[in-house]
Amino acid sequence: MNIQYDYDLVSHSTLLLSTPYLETERVLVAGNDVDVTTLKEKKAAIYKGNVTEKYENTKNAVYYDSIEEALRAVDEGICDYTYTDSYAASFYQYRDDFTHYIIYPQANSSSMKYSMGIINSSENTLATILNKGIRTIDTSELESYIYENAQQQKPFTFMTYIQENPLKFMMLIVAAASVLLMLGYVYYRNQMKMKKQIELENTRYRYLSEIMKEVIFEYDYRSDMLRLTSEAVEIFKVPEVIEHFSSYQSEILVVDGKGNNPLYEQLMKKVDTDADVNLIFHGSSLWYHIYIKVIYDGAQAVSAIGRVQNIHAEKMEKEQLRKISMLDSLTDILNAASVKKQIQGVLNAKSTPHALYIMDLDDFKEVNDVHGHYMGDQVLIQTATALQEVFRDSAIVGRLGGDEFVVFMKHISGREQVKEKCQLLTENLRYKRETTKLPIPTISIGVSLSRTGDDFVSLYQRADIALYDVKHQGKDNYVIDKE
Repeated sequence: MNIQYDYDLVSHSTLLLSTPYLETERVLVAGNDVDVTTLKEKKAAIYKGNVTEKYENTKNAVYYDSIEEALRAVDEGICDYTYTDSYAASFYQYRDDFTHYIIYPQANSSSMKYSMGIINSSENTLATILNKGIRTIDTSELESYIYENAQQQKPFTFMTYIQENPLKFMMLIVAAASVLLMLGYVYYRNQMKMKKQIELENTRYRYLSEIMKEVIFEYDYRSDMLRLTSEAVEIFKVPEVIEHFSSYQSEILVVDGKGNNPLYEQLMKKVDTDADVNLIFHGSSLWYHIYIKVIYDGAQAVSAIGRVQNIHAEKMEKEQLRKISMLDSLTDILNAASVKKQIQGVLNAKSTPHALYIMDLDDFKEVNDVHGHYMGDQVLIQTATALQEVFRDSAIVGRLGGDEFVVFMKHISGREQVKEKCQLLTENLRYKRETTKLPIPTISIGVSLSRTGDDFVSLYQRADIALYDVKHQGKDNYVIDKE
């Protein structure tokens, strides 16, 4: 065993000491903040094996089983100081990173010697062998051996690097922080740029929606909540958020005055929709185009997005153009194509009886030749007016071309009703001739009554034959074909 050389102590024990193999300097190890000039009041850390050391004050001393424990107590501030040899103080300071104590050399102090202790003092032969071995060891060789074992390589860790290179580490931290700040700035700038672009796009889209009278909406099937863009407040006079949309007031949103909610009905179909509907908002009936896109989570519809666009002006314009395309440009009654189509539509319904009137003005060519085409046009206009006044809404009235007109009277009660209408028309034209002072000629009328299986052509042919009979008999009259 290794033991501090003290001959007086060993002489009173059973130990046998070898010749000292190591002699080293005695040093004082004290905490960084300890005043080493007054150690009498300080707390000592005493290694139990250091039997020869004399401490200034052992009253408050703490005893430890090893030199390492005593040095650790000083480093951690538990004790103020301790004595040991220079090798041990340096070794543990380096190995255990003891940085909170200072090693003080001792002037005029005796050196510390270490021997090998033999427990059985009768082993003189073993002691002789050890002594001879120790004496053969060269001093420089012994020191080299001690230094080699004392300077153990510490493992390199991140904390070791920080402790050994604090300046480089700080510069690395600053550089990393600068890079992060730069990246953060670039990211923030890009985000702000994207946000600005999105806001600009939203503004442009909002303005476009206002111009187009368009409302964007989103419906949540689970909460039954409808969210609309701000344009809905101005256009529809409804809130931007409508809770319980399924039970929303029908007088606010109805179709064709029937009390239905067409938008809700379309949403409940849970299919993509692209349709025109007639909506009534606060009493105003207008046409809107509804576009709906349903979003599914698996097989369940969770929400729908879409838009409602006011197309009333466009719809009315198209309707007006449609009506214009159906009318005769001079008389404002149906033109030939439209009147034929409408008559055929009624005949296709297989309902009877109906009557088809074919008529033309007698000697109308003389009106144009004598009075001019302008006057002839006025005569045609007055004739069309007379037809509308006599037959009103119960018939389809049109101009086939020139001075030839057609009237399709639906659901007649019999031949007497047909005769009555012919007589009323003749009287109406006579009255207009007298009141307008226009050269309105007499009129010839041929009538055919509908039969099962009739189409427009067959009905027209029989009426045309009846008209030919009138012309052959002297004009200014009417003929009804035989049933």
